[in-house]
Amino acid sequence: MGGSSVGVLWGLVKLFAAVVLVGALVPVPADAAAGSFFRTVKGVRATPAGLVMTGARSGFSFWTRTLGEGREPLAYRWDGRAWRSSKLPSGLAGVNLELVEDASGPANVWAATSVGLSDASSGVVEGSSSQVIRWDGRAWRRARVFDRTRIEGLLTRGRSDVWAWGREHDASGRPAAYVSWHYDGRSWARRVGRKGPSGGAFRARGGLWSVVSGAVPKLRQWQGGRWRSRTIPLPKGTRGTALTAGGSGAGNKIVVGLTSERTVKGHPAISTYVLIWDGRRWRTEKPKQAQGRSIHGFIPDGSGGIWAMAYVTSWYGPDFHLHLLHRSAKGVWRQRTVGQKEGWVTSWALVPGTKRVVGLLEMTEGCCEGLIAVSRKKDPARAFPG
Repeated sequence: MGGSSVGVLWGLVKLFAAVVLVGALVPVPADAAAGSFFRTVKGVRATPAGLVMTGARSGFSFWTRTLGEGREPLAYRWDGRAWRSSKLPSGLAGVNLELVEDASGPANVWAATSVGLSDASSGVVEGSSSQVIRWDGRAWRRARVFDRTRIEGLLTRGRSDVWAWGREHDASGRPAAYVSWHYDGRSWARRVGRKGPSGGAFRARGGLWSVVSGAVPKLRQWQGGRWRSRTIPLPKGTRGTALTAGGSGAGNKIVVGLTSERTVKGHPAISTYVLIWDGRRWRTEKPKQAQGRSIHGFIPDGSGGIWAMAYVTSWYGPDFHLHLLHRSAKGVWRQRTVGQKEGWVTSWALVPGTKRVVGLLEMTEGCCEGLIAVSRKKDPARAFPG
């Protein structure tokens, strides 16, 4: 993936505020972003759906916007000077729209949209279909249409190594099979069952990885041929509890966030662990800043450390705040709390080759539905509170 010096990137970021309005972008107050961590770049009259940064001069943000009774997807491309509207292929809009994305480089960006009417009580999805599209460095092109399928995730290691997965539906619209598809640069191969990646999939250490939740969570690895399973060591006292696991790549590390839920005196109690694998051994940590919360959104900080997000689910207590967490390369955890009025960080990414973080925020109050924001500091970890 591309990158450049921090000084060059900061000079480019300064131009954000002066960019001419493009498409659905609208100006917003400079202090509208989450606390003092982010600085607002632009507002977007749409709901944030995903973000990939492939270099200091390349990246995409994805959005969905109301269109009649349905929604349509939008994409904005960072070209080193501005976030500009990027035209997507036609025919992607629809009811109950969902969008997922991934990228391995500036000329290999993938996204999938799924549409269809759904009945939550029966699980029926009528008229469901998914389309996979790819940015080749010049334009978006349609790569594949999956009828009666709802794509839940995408993962790519290169132009000839792409995975898509989700659920197929029968003629009546009811879920029929969990499937994954692999693209080798020429054709798509279908696999039935959970033998491929799942929701907690990511790219790290030269391969593709997937975390599978369950009574004993598993870590799966793909480097070609087949997916291989590794056991995730469970912290003491968590076996037999309700476990939820999710992972990500952070530099040369693989990070798994694990929550263990048990009932204590009629009330739910959540213990949160972070498991870090450096390619040789696992390290288990239980940061006090994350206890009682779900932890996710792991990204590298550019200095050997890790960023993460944590929140309390609504059934646990009256905490409607997002908590930004940072773990230094030496293992020191710190936290900053972000209130609802400051915007909810739905996704964030490290700008390759720098220590800067770009985020997409969903606003609960104010002028816009979504914001594009950048960390105020060149090295936000150094300015993070203790």
